[in-house]
Amino acid sequence: MTNSYPVDDIEIVPLSPIFTDIVDLFSCLIPDLEDFVKDDALRQQDEAVNFTHLWISKESKILLGYVTLCNDSIGLHGKKKEEMKKIGISYRKLPALKICRMAVHKDFTRRGIGTLMTAFVMKIALKMNDVSGCRFITLEAKNLQDLDEKDKPIHFYRKNGFEILKERKPNPSYIPMYKDLKPIINERRKAKYEIV
Repeated sequence: MTNSYPVDDIEIVPLSPIFTDIVDLFSCLIPDLEDFVKDDALRQQDEAVNFTHLWISKESKILLGYVTLCNDSIGLHGKKKEEMKKIGISYRKLPALKICRMAVHKDFTRRGIGTLMTAFVMKIALKMNDVSGCRFITLEAKNLQDLDEKDKPIHFYRKNGFEILKERKPNPSYIPMYKDLKPIINERRKAKYEIV
């Protein structure tokens, strides 16, 4: 693994028209993710469908990556449904924050930027949970057959604590995944109310 990207060089800003030139130069390993930020992200944000956060190098003004988020819910199935039933939660769906799209510039992969982005999303989800329920982070990991196995997003997300929500047909184009925030929420509550 190459050196981690210097965190102090990263500026996180909301997508806006002033960043069009930087966004137009963005290039990543998955064409759909590259096209989205260039062609659709701003329009969808203007329509309040989702919200995109740009990760820009302060020094070089290069778009290092982006993450697009929206509200979501997770349908309970199988083991998770039974687990919830045991604790008296009988809803069919529970609240979540969804990573709609997330990509890192192809020249900056494997430098820890994606991991920082997932931590950023988790921080947002936990902040949401302080004012409104948000139990999960969800996403649909791209599963392009022409991508090298090592570059498939599912491996990155698994490494960052996400699980497959439900199995689909063989070789699906995307794989629904989730991360349960309850263990982290419990730790935060315990720390908040612990007497030192």
